[in-house]
Amino acid sequence: MAESMSVEAIDSSFIPGIHITQKAYEKMMALVDNCEYEIAWFATVDVSEDGKLLTVEDTIFVPEQKVTGVTVGIKEESMSNLFKYLRETYGVDKAIEINNKMRLWGHSHVNMGVSPSGTDTNQMKEFTLDYVEGNPYFIMIILNKHKAIHVTLLDMRAKMKYVNAPYTLDNSVDPEIDAWAKEQIESNVEKYVYVYHNPVRRWDSEEGYNAAFGANNLTKKPYDGKGVKDMTDAEYDQWVKDNFFPG
Repeated sequence: MAESMSVEAIDSSFIPGIHITQKAYEKMMALVDNCEYEIAWFATVDVSEDGKLLTVEDTIFVPEQKVTGVTVGIKEESMSNLFKYLRETYGVDKAIEINNKMRLWGHSHVNMGVSPSGTDTNQMKEFTLDYVEGNPYFIMIILNKHKAIHVTLLDMRAKMKYVNAPYTLDNSVDPEIDAWAKEQIESNVEKYVYVYHNPVRRWDSEEGYNAAFGANNLTKKPYDGKGVKDMTDAEYDQWVKDNFFPG
């Protein structure tokens, strides 16, 4: 079997440099520090006239999302709502300009390492489906609470991906940014809540009636004021549906 192919740049001078401004770094780290779960954001990126420098700006937006300690979910509706916000806040022309410059997707790994997962890589591909003429670059940044940083750069024009791309960073932190971060988290980040109950009924030999596993410990509202043991089968089925499988 042939060995895996590797690609090495003979001259790295054609790879754009990445510079993260101080305020951009402060805002991103404030989001990470103030959220106990994963969180994702987008930022605008300025491309120099010669295309050799990508500057991560402090124009950062946190879309509506649902998160856990290891995942973050952003739906198409969230992106539509974000563009609606841009349009209502800045007007149509400016909203389009900001949207076209929004070439950075960042997210946190909380306390875990910042190496991208397969999910991260696939998500990055989805975000880069819309090629923007004049700005063919897309950056993925992963941060954690230990201040570790991972940067991946995609160059859609050259069809190249640079993992662990070099960058420069201004990293002094302004504590006043925390207020901005907390507001964004409270407004847009929702934690996934997993609830598991076993709704299978059993015969309780001591009480002499059918009951749901753990039903005596539940604080759920009973069906029409009845306890589990007094329900008909149809009432029980409705009670399970309402309490364990809402919506």
